[in-house]
Amino acid sequence: MLTEPELIQIRSLVGSAGGVASSGGAGLVHQATSADPWAFVPAAEARLAQPGLPASAMDDLRLASAVALARLGLRTVALWHLDALSNPHPAASRLRAMVEALAPDAVPLAQRLATLRGNLSAIKGEVGDRLHAAMEPWAEGPQPEAFRTGSGVTVLRERAGWGLFVNDPALSAGLANVSAHDGPFYLDGLHTPLFIRWLFGATSHRPGTVRARIVLMSAGEPEALAALSLAPLEDVLASGRVELWLGMNTPARLRVAGEGRSGCSLGGVIVLPGAA
Repeated sequence: MLTEPELIQIRSLVGSAGGVASSGGAGLVHQATSADPWAFVPAAEARLAQPGLPASAMDDLRLASAVALARLGLRTVALWHLDALSNPHPAASRLRAMVEALAPDAVPLAQRLATLRGNLSAIKGEVGDRLHAAMEPWAEGPQPEAFRTGSGVTVLRERAGWGLFVNDPALSAGLANVSAHDGPFYLDGLHTPLFIRWLFGATSHRPGTVRARIVLMSAGEPEALAALSLAPLEDVLASGRVELWLGMNTPARLRVAGEGRSGCSLGGVIVLPGAA
């Protein structure tokens, strides 16, 4: 990831005469050095997709996107943006050197499949059988490119853009005071493994005390397989207090579960942003 001295260099270069291509470019790149990159990157790419943008505006958006991506350690896509510049920027060559010095970020498909197999080994019963049966056809189909940020978050890039781009660890901030007594917890999605691991740990207590049930819900096999390839969760998935609900009937199961908890804590549904 880019260091603060490197970001200061970028701000200085874009502030110089001719440092960027359009009149608002310097402000845009300055924003990319300080704003939340998880919000900046998709917003900038949405603007890039708008028809009729002049080449100068596209260049500044690409340069700013490269800065924000490099702050996350996403080397490959940052270089894609720099390669797509129509005109050389004075700041671009220095930024390229910084980006090229970042650690490799690509996650090979073979590594994702190994992670997936490990996770599937921990899932027993009908759900495990269904996922094992679906794995080979899913793996042979088209796959997004996967990259890992400097903080350990795996993101997925489809041909049309980001398929998964979620600041996984930050999700725990909204549940900082979570207790096992607040459960059970129903998570709509499996695609934030770092948050799932955090929730599992936050609701674990000494033997003999209350430990919250966690239900991971996925609409179908392809969605579940993609999510389970992101990070190892074997110990979480093997726990007796963690369940995996698979299929389009999960809302009905959730409703029935709520109706059956009269006089008990109803727990909470956590809707995870993004999708895998």
